[in-house]
Amino acid sequence: MTLSDFTTAELELFLHMLVDETAAGTIKYIGANKAAFEDIGARLQAYTGKTFTADFLEHEYGNLFTRFALWKMALECRRVHWNQIENKLEVKHEDVWKLLAQDPVYAFVPKCFRDSGERYWWELEAIFGKPDPPTPPTIETPEYMSEEDEEVEVIVISSSDEEN
Repeated sequence: MTLSDFTTAELELFLHMLVDETAAGTIKYIGANKAAFEDIGARLQAYTGKTFTADFLEHEYGNLFTRFALWKMALECRRVHWNQIENKLEVKHEDVWKLLAQDPVYAFVPKCFRDSGERYWWELEAIFGKPDPPTPPTIETPEYMSEEDEEVEVIVISSSDEEN
């Protein structure tokens, strides 16, 4: 059984469970807690009726990590860009695919991503991405904009036509 043996629904369920386990801290990269994979296997079996061993799920987790690593490496290539709406890599000109196929470093890009894209990019990023995403800066209200300021009187200047 491999990733291709998962149905689409099973793969999506597996990915969402991995996202939850990663967020909870029970799974951190390769060599994760075996009990977490046993728990995921039991939950998958409850939903699907199929048996998934912890060893199999851990192996598929490693396959997903490889898929993620290739996707991230493809994003580093200057010749391609990521279209988040269509979940695929795009190039400005079709000849770029041929050039990439001849490049020893990026030859995998056309094979892996030209036609299929990466439909689960968000889940893979949530599972394998940076462990501590940067926190957004806090925006402090300047002292001159405090709620305790006096009300400002607004003066409306009318045109001379309105006065008549």
